[in-house]
Amino acid sequence: MLAQQLLNGLVLGTIYCLFSIGFNLIFGVLHVINLVYGVYFAIGAYAALVLATTFGLPFVAVVPAVVCVVGLIAAAIDWVVLTPLKGRDGRYLASLIITMGAALFLYSVLAHAFGVEARRFPNDFGPSALYRFGNISITGVQIAILAISPLLIGGLVYFLRYSRWGIAIRAAADNERASLIVGINPTLITLGVSFLAAALSATAGMLIGLNFNAVQPYMGEFMMLRGFAIVIIGGLGSLPGAAIAGLALGIMEILTSAYGSSLYREVLTFALLLLTLWVFPNGLVKQINARRP
Repeated sequence: MLAQQLLNGLVLGTIYCLFSIGFNLIFGVLHVINLVYGVYFAIGAYAALVLATTFGLPFVAVVPAVVCVVGLIAAAIDWVVLTPLKGRDGRYLASLIITMGAALFLYSVLAHAFGVEARRFPNDFGPSALYRFGNISITGVQIAILAISPLLIGGLVYFLRYSRWGIAIRAAADNERASLIVGINPTLITLGVSFLAAALSATAGMLIGLNFNAVQPYMGEFMMLRGFAIVIIGGLGSLPGAAIAGLALGIMEILTSAYGSSLYREVLTFALLLLTLWVFPNGLVKQINARRP
């Protein structure tokens, strides 16, 4: 029983990790709070649903299509919403207000287009096999989640560390003014970061919608609450912190639901958030790094 719940928690935590790393990437590089990010989570799920039901595409084709489509949509939306805030004083508050309005508008568009009732994927879409290893059961969708999420996260880390674009993004995150001096285009950085982050969010939305076989317009709001808690617990702007906090929170939520009550899941999330703010105001990873010589 415990092993099964740990596996379920790992699957949920992996999705939290995927979502939160993209959210933290936006804050760490663009230095804004983008509440539209949760909408991309829902758009990713609906994009997968439309591609599967209307166009009949298989799962292996839907995944890259969702990444590209939602990434381009996000780049366009963020260019309109966030680019005018570059270099302005008070952009944290301005970005919060502007993206909140944009998010509410986009959620309404999704609700009008698809209705508020949960939609389901076709029965033959996605890996549907069930595997048993002793007392542990794992579905094909869960295997896909555990395979795709680390692949995307690892690809992002490699891209940021070794590619020319990744080095430019890290330079802009480290010192925005210095990056301008050496010729880094802030508009291209905004578009690139928006594309990468939205690709992670959209993939997370598609995977969690497929895992629970339910897609609805406001699913991004629930995930944004988790995302806020995770990035604060892990440390604002810290990708490793988001990964650690996301995995830990997913496992703890599943264990709480299994051995306690699902009603305590929300309490657990925000209790951990408050505890972190009291003990490690800068987040777990930043606090650890600050103590290193």
